[in-house]
Amino acid sequence: MTEEELSEFYKRLGWHDWFYEYSDDHSVWNRGKNAERELMTDARKDKRAEVLFESYRSYIFKGSEKPTAP
Repeated sequence: MTEEELSEFYKRLGWHDWFYEYSDDHSVWNRGKNAERELMTDARKDKRAEVLFESYRSYIFKGSEKPTAP
């Protein structure tokens, strides 16, 4: 993954609806699940992206420090 791709991946993490699982609308849930699956697939392609994904998830759900943009 190039630096530009990693930067775009970071943007996608910020745009992602991390709380899709709480939606009452099944179509919103499906979109969120599919988007998260795509993010996870892309994260597995590069160790830096994988660390970024996990760090961002921790920021959202555990209140950890927000990871910096690459």
